[in-house]
Amino acid sequence: MEFVQVEGEEISPTEFGKEQGWCEIKRNIKKAGGDADPAKNQQATPASTEKAAFIQKATQYVRKITMTNRMPNLPTDDYKIIVRPRDSFNVSLYQKDRVHCCIRNAAGVGREVAEEDSVCLNERQNVIGVSTPSEDRARRYGGICKLRIGDREFEASAYRAAPENTSKGLIRGISLDEKPADVVRSLVNHRNPNVLHAKRMENTTHVIILFDGYYVPRYVNYGGMVIRCTLYKKHIDMCYECGRLGHRADVCPNPNDKKCRGCGCGNPPDDHRCEPVCQLCGKGHLT
Repeated sequence: MEFVQVEGEEISPTEFGKEQGWCEIKRNIKKAGGDADPAKNQQATPASTEKAAFIQKATQYVRKITMTNRMPNLPTDDYKIIVRPRDSFNVSLYQKDRVHCCIRNAAGVGREVAEEDSVCLNERQNVIGVSTPSEDRARRYGGICKLRIGDREFEASAYRAAPENTSKGLIRGISLDEKPADVVRSLVNHRNPNVLHAKRMENTTHVIILFDGYYVPRYVNYGGMVIRCTLYKKHIDMCYECGRLGHRADVCPNPNDKKCRGCGCGNPPDDHRCEPVCQLCGKGHLT
């Protein structure tokens, strides 16, 4: 380090002390911070640290599930079909080429023609994704209701996934008396020009609406009624059969290998009691 000498007058330490009117601002701030009760800091630090660690762990876990749930990049203009096997069909237990053959046979698609399509397995969600440029084959894949591997036959369901460049909205309060055809007719019409499709969310009064483009309007017209519409947010799937995150109960691959949704213990007895802790937020409720 280079030093530079300048002209001035030397002073002693006593000349810039408190007696001369000088105020030690930085030192006073440090002392004020050090006057806090160390016992309180020691009591608060472990709890806050433990909570922060749990939140970080839960965030990483959710990120991991989200990443593994993502399908690979497939042709944008293709039709996308999701096949959901049932009856404890476990996608990860079978050879991938056998699953591919099973899908082809269930849809009645020849091997050479099926080479133009793309089949990918999502082992986390326990579902099978199919991408095809053919509308005819998309109808065939979408009509799959059974899967057969070897001498075993499994129930299954299939549906066409939302196309690219679309968004989803949610409306509430639609009675269960409204049939699926009534819901579609009440939303897919000239009064809602951007609505492509609509379906009920399982056995609830909520309806999911598919919009063309990335804009979700604040209100939609439902059979003459103006109803508030909100953005539909993707949720982490929770299985109520085995108690694990990442898939739904209807496609559970291991319904007999259960896990407590409260404390995480394996195969709890019927009279099991525990203090529940959510795996996602760490609060005192079931995941």
